[in-house]
Order: sequence, then C-alpha cells, then structure tokens
Amino acid sequence: MLIQTAFNLLPDKKACNNGAVLFGSAVSAMSSGLSQLGRVKFLGSCNYQVMRSTYNEFVVGNNTACRLADGVGRITKGYSESHKVFYASTPISKWIGVTVAYESGSSDADASSLSFSPRIDISIKALHDAGSGYAEIGTADYGVRLDSSNALLLASIEASDENIGETRSITHFSETGINIPNTTPTNTQPVEPRPLYIPPSIIVSSTSYDVRGSIISINLDCSDCKLKSAYVFDIYAPEVAT
Repeated sequence: MLIQTAFNLLPDKKACNNGAVLFGSAVSAMSSGLSQLGRVKFLGSCNYQVMRSTYNEFVVGNNTACRLADGVGRITKGYSESHKVFYASTPISKWIGVTVAYESGSSDADASSLSFSPRIDISIKALHDAGSGYAEIGTADYGVRLDSSNALLLASIEASDENIGETRSITHFSETGINIPNTTPTNTQPVEPRPLYIPPSIIVSSTSYDVRGSIISINLDCSDCKLKSAYVFDIYAPEVAT
C-alpha cells in the first residue's frame, strides 16, 4: 500500500487511554503513523570516533614543551591500519552511506608524486553469535574503495602555525555518496564509491544467515592514511506502490 509522507496526527489522547478498546479510524490513524515511523523515523545512524593522541614532539617555547595539532602525523609510506565497527541495521535497512574523516600521509610537497597513495576500503561482514560472542562469518558486501583517483586527497592541505613558523596537516572528509545503484551489487572486489548494500541474508557453508535487521560489522581498511572518524547512516528509499 502507499505510505503517506504528510504529517498525520494521532487520535485524540482521551480516546487512547490504557484499557480503552479502539476501532475504526483511531486504529487506522495509529497504523498509518507507525508505518511512517517504520519507513523514516526509525532508520538508523551511528558515529564512530577514533581516539588518538594529538600531542607531538615540536617544542613551542611554552611551559608544556609540546603542542596540540589537528593532524595525527607520523604516517610513513606503506602505513596501514584496520578498523571494525558494529552497526545495528533495522529490518528495513537496505542501503547505507558512510562518511569518513581522515588524514593523508603526504604533504603539499608530495602533491605531484605518487609516493603516497592514500586508500580506504569499506566493506560489510555478516556476524553470528554461536554462543561465545559475535564473530564474522562471511562478506555481505565487498564494498567500495576510496582513493586519490575518486575521493581522497593525495596531499594533505597544511595549515600554517605563525607562532613557530611550521605547518601541520588537517583533517579531510570523504564519503561513499548517497546515489542508490539501479541494481544490487555483485562485485567480489572493492569498486568505486557507492552506498553499501545490506542483503536480506547470505549463505555460508550451505547455511543461511540473516543480515538485514541484524548487527553487522563494517570494516575500514586504510593505507597511507589514518582514520579519524566514521559516520554510518541508513539511506531512505521511498516505496511507491502501483
């Protein structure tokens, strides 16, 4: 059926006291309100912060002999790190977007060099609790790759520190986008940025496991860069009945 998008008032609260039996229009209005909430208001989102020290070794001439910087720094060629975050999908979660904050390993001086090649791969793993805690059992979406060819900055823009005449890199942001593909993904390797897909279920060793509506693991694998935060959110896709 069609789910109306206009705001719809619930029945008069005097008619919905505990113990009162409801019929007709009151039940219809409440059902419509719940349908709206289930399609829009109850979609999920979550923000994950990667805690890091921002102290560094530069002496600034004050009593602390250190400074707080926007950038983490100390990213060498070939540096890599991986993060796994849990996300509770809803029964109607289908496509999710991801926005990441990161710091690149290169500087303005490396802008024309491929010495550093920042990359962030984002994928979805299915989880199952066999009695000893959740564990990854298979890949639900091989996901996307954010790199310098499509989403990530090769060179970190540097902010000058006039007090000491030095520079420091700052945080940048990138995202998977929110444009839902026309077909469900079938890739077995990371592809160009797109929303991530949560299938209803996956089959592992001839056993079917529910994915949509369950807790999933979102893997973020970084190379030549450091992850600062990740924001995951359901993308609302309106349903239209014909």
